[in-house]
Amino acid sequence: MILSEDTTRKPMMIKSSSLSARLSLVTAILAVSTSAILIRWSTAPALTIAFWRLAFSTLMMALLWLLFEKKEINIIRHRDVSWLVILVLSGFSLSLHFVFWISSLDYTTVAASVAIVDSSPLLVLLLSRLFLNETLKRMQLIGMFIATFGGLLIAIADWQTVGNNLHGDLLAFLGTIMVAFYFIFGRYLRKDTGLFTYTTVVYGTAALMTGLIAVVSGVPLLGYSRQEFILFFLMALGPSALGHTLFNHALKYFRAPIVSTATLGEAVGSSILAFLIFSEMPSPLVIIGGMILLSGVFLTTYEREGKSTITRNPKKL
Repeated sequence: MILSEDTTRKPMMIKSSSLSARLSLVTAILAVSTSAILIRWSTAPALTIAFWRLAFSTLMMALLWLLFEKKEINIIRHRDVSWLVILVLSGFSLSLHFVFWISSLDYTTVAASVAIVDSSPLLVLLLSRLFLNETLKRMQLIGMFIATFGGLLIAIADWQTVGNNLHGDLLAFLGTIMVAFYFIFGRYLRKDTGLFTYTTVVYGTAALMTGLIAVVSGVPLLGYSRQEFILFFLMALGPSALGHTLFNHALKYFRAPIVSTATLGEAVGSSILAFLIFSEMPSPLVIIGGMILLSGVFLTTYEREGKSTITRNPKKL
């Protein structure tokens, strides 16, 4: 399944200096930085947290869809099967990302978990080459090796301090793989799909899948306190409905690696909040590894302004 772009026509250039897109990225970073903190405050199982976060955010997106994009239903009816398949796969990827990442916070530090998950641009670049026919530069390959080394240092540091942390790092890495596919699918679909149409279907699909996994696993979805449901709602309102949705908005104007790189700001914001609220100070090796990882990711995904393009005629699967 290749999502490569049609090179037979001249690509439509979209200025990467779009002010609204840049403001979206900044706002999204601030919003998603609260995610790990809200999750730490909750005592509910990871699957329960993921389900209600997705369920509440789906309702919010559905309301916005009814208000602003209801007429797009006529366009959806004429979409081919491949479009629907990719849309559903995007929802599956988002669901598994939340399941793996939220579970990782039970076994490792906020700094380590967020840093590993936010290394997703490395995978996004590889997947962009495979599915979107994008090329990699020598400097990007060098950055990949640097970031991989930084991630290895984090894993070694966690293994030396608390054995279970390595398990948490693995879960975080699985979350990284899933969010990478999520960005690739989003980049492919968002160029000609309305923002609220896309997010309503994707968040809804993710919620249904997460709920199914919870039921099969025997994890209760009801019976929690009012405080827990307030936390679920806040996770949906800030990190998801605002943060993830604005990232999806930016995917219309920036290539997937650029948007996924912007998520690195979450590592900084979450770590600062974790230190201020939980007094959670990462070990020196984790800090060094995180800095190396983020430096490598930045080097890998660096792109000069004005190089972003979007082609309106993707080949069918």
